[in-house]
Amino acid sequence: MDDSPRTPTSYEDVAYNNASATDSASQVNLALTRIRTVINRLEGRLEQITDQVADAERRYTHLEDRYGDAEAAFLYHDAPKSRICHDISEDLKKAMFEVTVARALAGVAKKMVSGPAGDGLGCERCGSACSGCSYSRRDRAMDIRARDSSASSRYSSE
Repeated sequence: MDDSPRTPTSYEDVAYNNASATDSASQVNLALTRIRTVINRLEGRLEQITDQVADAERRYTHLEDRYGDAEAAFLYHDAPKSRICHDISEDLKKAMFEVTVARALAGVAKKMVSGPAGDGLGCERCGSACSGCSYSRRDRAMDIRARDSSASSRYSSE
């Protein structure tokens, strides 16, 4: 038996091979288009999340300023310091939690956009374009919830 590549023997064979190659090329182009669409969506979502991080950090900074102003005011006045400072402190804890969550979401989105190799393709677990492998949807959500609950318990104990 000859191991050399088979040369087409008729025009029908050539036409079949060309049609097969064209079909494969169109499937690859379709897959690349889908991957680009997913990447574009992820990049858009990353921009939204980055804006959310900035908003959360601005709210936190504003609350920090309020807390500092309240403490300074109470140093010079006899007022129910503990109650007002406690309320502002609770707001600070909530804002810090929002910042933590927003940063975690931004990190996940950045990983999904860049992929493990930094090439913009695929997640670290499945290598797909992450339009949704089971890890990217279910396990990442569980990872974020676990981080959120540990962060909230840390802030509630302070």
